[in-house]
Amino acid sequence: MPRVHLSRDNAFAAVLFAAGFAYLFRRWLFTGFDGVFGDGGDGEILLALVEHWHRVFAGLARIADPILFYPESGVLGFTDAYLLYGIVHAAGRATGLDTFSAFMVVMALLAAIGFFGFVHLMHRHFAVPVRWAAIGAALFAFANMNAVKLVQAQAYCAMLLPLLCALALTAWTAPTRARRVALAGTAGLLHGLIFLTAYLTGWFFTVFLFVIAVLHPLVFGPARTVAVVREAATTKRDVVASYGLALLIGIIPFLMLYLPVLDAGHRRDFAEIVANAPDARDILNVTPDNWLWGGVLRQLGIVGRPNRPRWEVELGFTPALLAVMAAGLASLLMRNVREATDRARFVLTFGLAVVLSVLVQFDYAGFRPWAVVHAVLPGASAVRYTFRSQIVANLFACVLVSYVLAALAGRVRTTAGRYLLVALAGLLLIEQINTQWPATISRRERLAWLTAIPAAPAECRAFYLAPGASPVGKPGYEHQADAMLFAEIRGIPTINGYSSWLPAGWNLEEPARPDYPAAVRSWAREKNLANLCGLDPGRGTWTVGLPD
Repeated sequence: MPRVHLSRDNAFAAVLFAAGFAYLFRRWLFTGFDGVFGDGGDGEILLALVEHWHRVFAGLARIADPILFYPESGVLGFTDAYLLYGIVHAAGRATGLDTFSAFMVVMALLAAIGFFGFVHLMHRHFAVPVRWAAIGAALFAFANMNAVKLVQAQAYCAMLLPLLCALALTAWTAPTRARRVALAGTAGLLHGLIFLTAYLTGWFFTVFLFVIAVLHPLVFGPARTVAVVREAATTKRDVVASYGLALLIGIIPFLMLYLPVLDAGHRRDFAEIVANAPDARDILNVTPDNWLWGGVLRQLGIVGRPNRPRWEVELGFTPALLAVMAAGLASLLMRNVREATDRARFVLTFGLAVVLSVLVQFDYAGFRPWAVVHAVLPGASAVRYTFRSQIVANLFACVLVSYVLAALAGRVRTTAGRYLLVALAGLLLIEQINTQWPATISRRERLAWLTAIPAAPAECRAFYLAPGASPVGKPGYEHQADAMLFAEIRGIPTINGYSSWLPAGWNLEEPARPDYPAAVRSWAREKNLANLCGLDPGRGTWTVGLPD
C-alpha cells in the first residue's frame, strides 16, 4: 500500500478507535472517571477478586485463597480467577491508583489491544486494507453485545483473542526457527492463561478452534487438510510443539485450581442450562435499549420479552451486521464451489463455525444439540450460559464482515457504489450504539462508603454481615458483594461471599432471613472460629461477637 494511503488509513483507524472508546467508556471518561463498569453484584465481585491479586503480589495472600468464605481454602476456584486482569490491576495499584481506577485502566488497555490487535490481524494475515480492518475492529471492540456484557467485565477478555491469533499465524510463517518458537510459545501461553482469567472465553475459543479444524476438510478438501497436517508434523513441528508446550504450562495452574472443585461435584445440571438458553429470536436480541433497533425489535417481539434471562440472551448480532454476514457467507460459498483463495476459504470456515455455534444451542422439537456438547466435551459441564459464546463468535463474525467489506470495496467502480459502501459501513457502526449499557457503579460513592466505615475493633479476626444488614431491601447477593469488596480492600477476612459455587455447609446467602444468625453461629462452630465481629456495611457499624 502506498505510504500516503497507509498513513491516512492509520489516522482513520486512530480516530475510529477514539470515537468508539469515547462512547463505550463515556460514563467513565466524562464523569471525572467516576463510572466504573459493573453493578452492585457481579461488578463488585469482580472488583474484589482483582483486588485479591493486588494482595497476592504484595505478599499478603495466597493465590488460591481470597479472604472470602473464611476460613475455606481454594475458593478462587469457585469462579473466574482474573489472573491477567489482576496482573495489570496490581501494577496500577502499585502506582497509587485506587481499586476502581486501576480496574478501569485494565478495561481501557483491553479495548486498545482488542481494536489494534484486530486491525493488525486483518491487515497482516488477511490482506484487508487498514480502513476496512478498522471498521471490523470497531465492530469487535465496541459491539452492542460487549456494552451489554460489560456488566460482567470478564467477558471483555475476548479482546486478547486477535492478538493470540496474530501471534500464532505469524509464528506459522516466520522465517527463522527462533522467531517461530518465541511467537508460538507466547501465543500458547496466552491461550492457557486466558483460562485462568475468564474461563468461558478460553473454553469457547478452544471449541471454536476445534470446530474450525473439523470444518477444514469440508471447505478446503481432504487432500489440503492432509497436507496441512503433514506440514504441522514436519516443517512446522517446532511451531506446534512450542504452542502446545506453552499452552500446557499456562493451563496447569488452571487445572490445579479447578480440578478439586470439579472433583467436589460442582457441575451445571442440563436443566439449568436449558433455562438460560437462547431461542431463535435471540440471534437478533440486542436489548430494547439499542439506539437504532430497540424500538422496532420490541414491536416485533424479539427484544424486551418478559421472563428471559437478562444479559445472557441479549447478546444477539445487530441486524445489518447479521445481513452482511449472511450475504458474505452466501457469496463465499458460491465462490468456493468454483475457485477461492486460501484466505477466502478460511473466512468462510470462520463464518460457518459462527453459524454452527448458534444453531447447536436451539431447541429442535424437544432436542437440543447442546446436550451432546454438555455430555461429551471436557469442561462443558461448567458452562451455565451457553450464549456467552457470542462474545467469542463476534471475533470470527467481524473477521467475515471486515473481509466482505474490503472485497466489495475492491470491486466497486462507481462513485455511487462507493457512497453506498460508506453508508453501509456507517450503518454497521451506528447500530452498535446502546443508550443504556454498559452499566456502571460510582467510584466516588463506593470510595465514600469505604471511607465512612471505621476500622474493625482490635479483637476482630474476621467479620460476618450483620443480620438484617441495611438497606433491608437490598438483594442478598449485593450484600455479599459489599462484604467481599470491603474484605479485600481493608484486608480483613469475611465468612461471607458470593460466587458460581458455594462452600459445603455454607448457608449465609441472605442476611435478612430469620435463620441467618443461627447459620452464622453454626458456621463459626463448625470451623472453630473465634474473635468474629458483625459488620453492617450500610450503617458502618461493628458488633463484637456472634449474633444472638
